[in-house]
Amino acid sequence: NGDRETELTTTLPIGKICQAMNDEFELYDVRKVDEFGKSSDSLPSVLENSQGAFLYHICDINYDIKAEHATLRKTHTEPVAADFEQGCESLGKGNAYFVKDGKCAYAFKNSDFDGFDESVENEGYKVSFTSLNACESDASSFYSVVIEAVCNRDEVESKFTLSSETNCTSLYQFEGKEACKLYKIKVAQYAAKLAPFIGIILILIGLLMTLAGAKFLFQAFAAMVFLIVSSFVFLTIFNMLDASAEMKVVGGVFALSVILGISAAVLSFKFAKDWAVALLAAWGGIIIGLLLCKILKVDSPTVQLAFVFICALAAGYTGKQMNRVVRSLGTAFVGSFLLIRGIGCYAGGYPSEMNSYNAGQQESPAIFAYFGGFVFSTIVGFLVQMRIFRDEG
Repeated sequence: NGDRETELTTTLPIGKICQAMNDEFELYDVRKVDEFGKSSDSLPSVLENSQGAFLYHICDINYDIKAEHATLRKTHTEPVAADFEQGCESLGKGNAYFVKDGKCAYAFKNSDFDGFDESVENEGYKVSFTSLNACESDASSFYSVVIEAVCNRDEVESKFTLSSETNCTSLYQFEGKEACKLYKIKVAQYAAKLAPFIGIILILIGLLMTLAGAKFLFQAFAAMVFLIVSSFVFLTIFNMLDASAEMKVVGGVFALSVILGISAAVLSFKFAKDWAVALLAAWGGIIIGLLLCKILKVDSPTVQLAFVFICALAAGYTGKQMNRVVRSLGTAFVGSFLLIRGIGCYAGGYPSEMNSYNAGQQESPAIFAYFGGFVFSTIVGFLVQMRIFRDEG
């Protein structure tokens, strides 16, 4: 998909399971294709074409080519030559190499996972490698290797074939049951049904927090701890399970994560009374930092990060010192942000908080209207809460 931030190797689950999911929430075990035909887990897979051979690891991303070089030479006398190791290292450390005439021609670091286009009816996925160094025949481009893994549950013998090649590209196709999905998580259909109501949900929650958030601050903090802890525990253990784990095992993991989440929420309630306001204020400081970076058109990610950090630190300290005031102001602030964000789902023109300022991009005038509404809502919510909860400590 071309976006290096979506590299397969940066989205792999924890542990030895090499799994990835496409946009349709179909989960694939990429390791099954990665290990197909290997004589040893420590050796790379090898695919050949008329120009040479492509030696690669998809899942084992941190292997040391020095450690496996001796074994590699014994196993594959061609196309590996005596100076193979030195030639590969000069191109840069990677987890895949293209070898021509016994020497490394291209080095590749990591790979991109992507599902098939909607026009492709087959079940499967694509893994793409792009070289670190330029293509020898065209310095303006890089050498690209794409592996299309096509599911065939009826295929007796799984196999790789070379579909096409040019001076700067190689397309291989794998066909077999190893490329079939493990299962499909039916999230998309529910997410599509929920999408029209996201704005309403944000507006309702935003209104509650803006006008009465101080009353439920500690409970909200405990609920947030429950969600974070239970989700983290479940995802961590689930990603360590074998791909063939039974559903009752997954259910046990889910139950354990819920129990640990509840325990953490109960323990955090006392902590919330001491630190929830400071953390809430720090969260408000982050929002302030993001909005001000947008308003001031700050285009440097480093400056943005430093600015947001300073805002969060200052707001958190203030929250610790002025508990009641910041408790009301902080909940009104965060609630107003959710309220205005929910309105933006329907009114349109709401700017992304995470996109950096682009000097060549014309900002929408709506940003000032949203910011004005945000400030107004925060002030009103703060005054209402100070009035309603004036007798509370």
